Amino acid sequence: MNIANMGSIGLVLCCALLAGCSRGTLGSLPVADGSRASAASFALSPGTATLFSQRLGSGNARFKTLYRFKGTPDGANPSSSLLDVGGTLYGTTVYGGSSNRGTVFTVSKSGVENVLLNFNLQNGRGPFGGLIYVNGLLYGTTSAGGAHDYGTVFKITPPGKETVLHSFDHNGSDGYFPVAGLVYVDGALYGTTLGGGVSGSEGTVFKITPSGTETVLHSFNLNNKDGVEPTAGLTYFDGALYGTTQFGGSSGLGTVYKITLSGTETVLYSFRGQQSLDGMLAASGLINVDGALYGTTVQGGSECGGANGCGTVYKVTPSGVESVIYSFTGRASSGRSPTEALLDVNGTLYGATEGSLFKLTTSGIETGLHQFTGSNGSLPTALIDVNGLLYGATRLDGPGSQGNGFIFSLAP
Repeated sequence: MNIANMGSIGLVLCCALLAGCSRGTLGSLPVADGSRASAASFALSPGTATLFSQRLGSGNARFKTLYRFKGTPDGANPSSSLLDVGGTLYGTTVYGGSSNRGTVFTVSKSGVENVLLNFNLQNGRGPFGGLIYVNGLLYGTTSAGGAHDYGTVFKITPPGKETVLHSFDHNGSDGYFPVAGLVYVDGALYGTTLGGGVSGSEGTVFKITPSGTETVLHSFNLNNKDGVEPTAGLTYFDGALYGTTQFGGSSGLGTVYKITLSGTETVLYSFRGQQSLDGMLAASGLINVDGALYGTTVQGGSECGGANGCGTVYKVTPSGVESVIYSFTGRASSGRSPTEALLDVNGTLYGATEGSLFKLTTSGIETGLHQFTGSNGSLPTALIDVNGLLYGATRLDGPGSQGNGFIFSLAP
């Protein structure tokens, strides 16, 4: 699938770990054997920065920078939401560390950072997805690296001992390029891959046991109109898994789907884009709020003008009825191109666009919380709530495609 002419999406995904990409461009993703997989791409250039803690950004006294990444040895360009385990924040960086292949790190709420794991190709590289904590262990994915350089599922003890549970293979049917995190359900881990599957497929939903036995539950196929290229993780709700694809479906503009734990997949909704102003390119995962699913699209909606729109927040019922809650305007107070999953805090939604943080009522009233100007950070990750404070990261922290990113907190 060639998406080079669909305009800049900012961050749909994801070739920070691969050479030759430029931020804000779309095209195909070069992989280890010279073949190409379609994906939006951007490059992150590790630079130098220093550790500090200060309040900054658009006059927002509630915003606090906890830690700036230096690249080496502490990591660079965090690309996923953080995880709170007993008051300590855990996360991953795509770049940086001793081998510049990415890290697993911890950071305290006072801003003290510690590297738990340096990726080195053999044990994975380029972790875009976040971590989950299950029975005393951390689990995650790397988008490349491992035995075949097509990604891994790994586990790591809190002190930092890592085990690769599964290495994906471009020549197999198990999928490749896992760019999202995992979800744990009834003793097993579930996730998605951006590419691969059975012949002709473009992405998978997989299951893997904590001991490393991997099974493909579903292979997405463009011809089946079931969606292709899932870049987001899964959400477990009411006995089934729910997810999104950024392309495919009846109009080729992305889907919301449901899949049973045994692998029966159903498309709940196919986005139609500007034909119906319902959004297009669903790159983020879903959250459950009072029995309905909420998510974001990178483009589409009724505002912003132009052919593609600036993105939406939408709601889908379990029966597949979709409604747009909010259309981004592209103005500084609203933002554009949301790529991250939403956060529900007592019925209020919190989220990130490529240059801002916002909150939104389920009735569609949006409030800007913080604006990133580029020089003070850009491309924020999804937010988490820890005792009433929001925590997140930025992938960049300098003009243009520069800097290593930082960890921040925000009092909403």
